[in-house]
Amino acid sequence: MIGFWNILDKNPQLSSAAGGLGLLVAFLFFKPFFGDWSGFWECVHYWFTPDIVSIFRGEWEDDRWASLKLFIWLALSVGTAIVAFYQLPGWFPHVFHLEQ
Repeated sequence: MIGFWNILDKNPQLSSAAGGLGLLVAFLFFKPFFGDWSGFWECVHYWFTPDIVSIFRGEWEDDRWASLKLFIWLALSVGTAIVAFYQLPGWFPHVFHLEQ
């Protein structure tokens, strides 16, 4: 883990590009996943609501679907940033060179 922080510290251009790609994916998938901000906040609400409460309210299926949408959206965004962080130096070695 120390090596990751050293690379992050020595190559801010790479970490900025990877983070930017992650944010771009989050932005591009926001509308198809949630529609608007109210859809997003509904998913966040269901994410933090215990399942037993949703079961007693009769909203368990809505809770599962909303939690799954939020998880997949977050996983795609963070996963894109992580993959970009490790793949960009190989794809563009002159731009994102890693010092050993």
